Amino acid sequence: MENIKGRVALVTGAAVGIGRGIAEGLAAQGAHLALCDAKPSIAEVAADLAERYRVRTACWVGDVAEPAHIWDVVNGALARLGRVDILVNNVGTWLGSRATDPLDDAIATYDRLIAVNTRPTFLFGRALIPHMKALGRGDIININTDHSYTEPLRPTGGGESMDVYDASKWAINGFTLSWARALEGLVRVNAICMGRTDSEMLRGFSPNSTPEEIASWKTPADIARLIIGLLEEGPTGRTGFNLPVWWEEPILVPPPDAAWEVRVGTMKATGV
Repeated sequence: MENIKGRVALVTGAAVGIGRGIAEGLAAQGAHLALCDAKPSIAEVAADLAERYRVRTACWVGDVAEPAHIWDVVNGALARLGRVDILVNNVGTWLGSRATDPLDDAIATYDRLIAVNTRPTFLFGRALIPHMKALGRGDIININTDHSYTEPLRPTGGGESMDVYDASKWAINGFTLSWARALEGLVRVNAICMGRTDSEMLRGFSPNSTPEEIASWKTPADIARLIIGLLEEGPTGRTGFNLPVWWEEPILVPPPDAAWEVRVGTMKATGV
């Protein structure tokens, strides 16, 4: 089992919710952290995790829709922490859209969702892949949605009101699978396909949820444990996988064997 202690992780969208839970889970395992978010409270998160877990942290406030901010984060993380060998592309947002929306509205929605959900995954990955290759190792974990990898018998996709959101997330499959093939043996690339997990985004999308419903959702700590289990597989572990987080199913890192692949239709670097 691979030891995470001493590794350096860059986590995007880490001020609240799932991103913060992932950052805390990694810090608890001894990983040093580079964190970014649009919320100024990311500075408090970084300071808190550094103090409680005795790890080094660095943080940046800005909009990942701006490529210059992404370069600032990546270059700053390498300068201040020496390296980055774990990238968690967590940042994302949600806007509703339908095929019948006025075109001007649809274009504005498209521009924002691609800028926040798709382009940062591409740019953070491309910025760090040469560095990870030079290190001879690395892990990229892309946070995706269960709209693209759903439970058996459930229709794929989020429905008629999420055409652009789903497109922005389906694109992440392309990066995950292509990068896994291109970097096999050097950098592992996997994705977590998120179902209902307690977060600021989900609470905003489901404002009328009862306390009982919220209690049934997965938690950020659940996601952190899944990612830690994936990282503990080490350099010879799986790559090119979409791991599911399904609402009423247990979260686990299943063995990458043929029986499991057939059962849930896992996508691997070697095919679908």
